[in-house]
Amino acid sequence: MNSSLRSWWGLWIGNRNLAAEAIKAQIQAEIEATDPGPIADTDEKRLFYRVLRRRAAVDAELSRTKACMKAMIAQLEGNLKAIDFVYGEPLRTLAKGFLTGKAKSVKTPYGTVGFRKQPA
Repeated sequence: MNSSLRSWWGLWIGNRNLAAEAIKAQIQAEIEATDPGPIADTDEKRLFYRVLRRRAAVDAELSRTKACMKAMIAQLEGNLKAIDFVYGEPLRTLAKGFLTGKAKSVKTPYGTVGFRKQPA
């Protein structure tokens, strides 16, 4: 856990109001650092455009992140299907060979492999 995450976690656990104030201060700093653009001629318009521009940037980043996560999940699911396709039957045969007596499962360092009889 990096130090900034640890400090935010400590704020959250220690005092939620303090955490809310810290988050509010961070958001205000981000908004103040945002360029309001050339059409803002009053303080109210500058704040308005800064907030909207920052909100649009965060929304775009969220959309990109969701798309990346969706692609990563699809790739990992594909990897699982490929492993099962290539190694599924040989592993099933090996695991059944490890069964002793009435045992219906084999414990491994990576999880338990179990077998059930399914009605015909």
